[in-house]
Amino acid sequence: MIKYSRIIIAFLLTISLLYITYINSEGRPKLYTHTENGFTFEMTSVPKGTEFTTVEITLNIIPPDGKDKIDSNLTVYYNSTKFGQDITTPLYKYRSIKMNLKDSLTNLYSITQSIGKKGKRAYYYFQIRDNIGSVRASFKMPEGKPFLLKFIGEVPSFVLISHIFLIFATVFFVMLGTVHSFHVITSGNGLSSMAKHFLIANILLFISCYPIGFAMNWYAFDCFWEGVPFGTDATDNKTQIVFVYLLLVNFLTIASITKGKIGKNIFSPKTRGWFGIVSCLIMLTMYLIPHSIQFAPSDTYLFCYSLIGLAILIYLYGLFFGKKYPYNSKS
Repeated sequence: MIKYSRIIIAFLLTISLLYITYINSEGRPKLYTHTENGFTFEMTSVPKGTEFTTVEITLNIIPPDGKDKIDSNLTVYYNSTKFGQDITTPLYKYRSIKMNLKDSLTNLYSITQSIGKKGKRAYYYFQIRDNIGSVRASFKMPEGKPFLLKFIGEVPSFVLISHIFLIFATVFFVMLGTVHSFHVITSGNGLSSMAKHFLIANILLFISCYPIGFAMNWYAFDCFWEGVPFGTDATDNKTQIVFVYLLLVNFLTIASITKGKIGKNIFSPKTRGWFGIVSCLIMLTMYLIPHSIQFAPSDTYLFCYSLIGLAILIYLYGLFFGKKYPYNSKS
């Protein structure tokens, strides 16, 4: 009965975490609103488009002072990056295209954006200008940056389904290992079961992270891997951080799996139980960071290398300075 209850708890925790990750994703369309000089902009973002196709970007504008329509001397413009430009390009250098009035009753404007080769990006924002070119209002991201549109390729169903399944299985076994970690901490028993679940989790994560992850990135973004030191993609680095920490837990508990034939017990069973719980906390923290979000490259390198270095230092400290615990059925 206890065994099944642990499986059920782990399953429910897995579903909850993956659901939070889904609704937090920056890759999903989101409704943005902004009011400036009396004009209210509303847009459901288009975060990505399949290469060599087109997407329609629509924008609803509510005029000021209760008017039904925008004044005839005003024009709505869609400003986007040209070929070779990126996020560092000054906004005034973007190409500017007049938007089409799609629905005069609701002041709905639209523009068709061509999607280029996978792995590339377009940045865009909106302006309302008068006849002499003066800007009456503009619409950007809340922090003042342009909106992002990613160009992606089509990922084969086998690769995508394999990736989703492996991520689900990884989270499930981490949660199952975490449930066993509480038992280890409270009783000092069951370390072998805890260790096995974290080992299975990391094997699954390795497959999802590298062979399958390489394929995902290649088909979708025309690259293999963007975790440090090869890149600064936040999604790849989040996965890699979880993998490195689970690897630390694997090294700390391998003696319990091999019955003392490989590795050393350099921390007490309860301490290793706490390391297991931290696995869940790290995974939770990483998955709460919105999927597809990006940070400054320098910050990404500093954060990732710091955590990887900390994991190495913890193991080396235990190996050279920690108390050695002989193997027994509990450890």
